[in-house]
Amino acid sequence: KTPTPPQSTMVRIKNRYILFELLYPPTECNAADDVIFQHRNPNKLKAVISPKTIIYELRKQIKLYLGDQGLGKANITLQIKYFNNVTSVGILKCSAEYYKTVVLGLSMIQSFNNDNHKIIVNVVKLSGTINKLQDHSIKRNKELIKRIEFQTRSNNNLGLHMKKRQSEQLNQFINEESKQIEVVDEPAEME
Repeated sequence: KTPTPPQSTMVRIKNRYILFELLYPPTECNAADDVIFQHRNPNKLKAVISPKTIIYELRKQIKLYLGDQGLGKANITLQIKYFNNVTSVGILKCSAEYYKTVVLGLSMIQSFNNDNHKIIVNVVKLSGTINKLQDHSIKRNKELIKRIEFQTRSNNNLGLHMKKRQSEQLNQFINEESKQIEVVDEPAEME
């Protein structure tokens, strides 16, 4: 009697999706009238930030703090599924087992390409499906637009009488924030 070979069982790799945003802290101390917009200023560093730059910097930080073993574990399914350069919002796909390593790496990023401009990576939400992150991002963007519009009104019941903003940058920012997130089918890959 010949023994039957063991049946191979397929193990599904579970993924987590991380919704993150890049914030740009102001370099000089300005009035607190436009704090929300200052951290999301659309004309700071946008040319140098791409999905490849984010992945490169993330891998660099994980390797720096956790070594080659931590990078190898976190790198299993690591890829950027979506990144909008105008709104600085992105979705990152990673292994469910090592998502904490990826979140740690994201929090350690302080600048891109060793630039002097500081960056804060804010991890907004973690989910098992990308659709839930899209829904959350759309809801969050609508609230952000309401806050910016409230802040720029001349009478906002806060005792702050600000000038109505009619700048191109703010209008472009609001238009980009109000669009729905579309996930890229072809993720940005690194060499």
